[in-house]
Amino acid sequence: MWVRAQHDILDSLGAYFSEQDFLYEKKFFKLITPQLWSLDGMDTTINPGLWQQVEWLYTANGTEGFVTIGNFKRNDYSGIRFTEYRNDYYFFLDEVALIPVDPKEKLCMQADSVKQAIYAENERHSYLERKVYLYRHNPPPVTPLPKTIQRRTQHIDTLIIPDIFFATASYQLSPVSFHVLDSFASRLSLPAIDSMVVEGHTDSIGKLAYNEALSLNRAISVKDYLNNKVQGLQEKTTTRGFAYLRPVASNKTPKGRQMNRRVEIILYRKED
Repeated sequence: MWVRAQHDILDSLGAYFSEQDFLYEKKFFKLITPQLWSLDGMDTTINPGLWQQVEWLYTANGTEGFVTIGNFKRNDYSGIRFTEYRNDYYFFLDEVALIPVDPKEKLCMQADSVKQAIYAENERHSYLERKVYLYRHNPPPVTPLPKTIQRRTQHIDTLIIPDIFFATASYQLSPVSFHVLDSFASRLSLPAIDSMVVEGHTDSIGKLAYNEALSLNRAISVKDYLNNKVQGLQEKTTTRGFAYLRPVASNKTPKGRQMNRRVEIILYRKED
């Protein structure tokens, strides 16, 4: 998602996954710790006036019924009069959607009806306070939903393509990469492969937009090379560009930056 705040009181963003509406939990909402923080996806805190990208990766455990996105502040307010922000401090969330990464995976049939029921809630002011008071003492029952239908897959291999296999600051593969990719392609047994994910990564030098394009184009170059070697692999391959948002080493040293400039090929096969 992209985040922008006019005032620096928005120091971070959080996502909290829960079985029940967080307003009805017995624990006071200010004591809730979200599973995801904006600082997990950004190098710095939110900069007032600038749009910044926040990217999270969350693995569900099957009990989630609600996701709450909000300003879970790490630090308390200080020296701020709330009236200063009375008319211009808002959250706007647009086009929130659940989309399976696997196109053959299906969400449960009740997903849309549950979403509509949540959006239909419109209690305000004292009515909301009374409802929260009631449900904190007598929480409404949670209706269990059927599990998402998902194919069973198993991670079988990961190949790291280092930066030296590309032309400098380019997404063109260099000839020294051909032998490694040819050897990898020769071991691919297509009937056993469920899917392949190719992810590009960069170091932190340069602007985010530039690194996003470079990392994605490098992933696409590797995908295209392997697709030309293995017929039918195209339909099973997904490419992603993460720029410098997922480092494996510190970007403060030349060695760390070199390790971060990479393309990862991740293979999955269907479980028997």
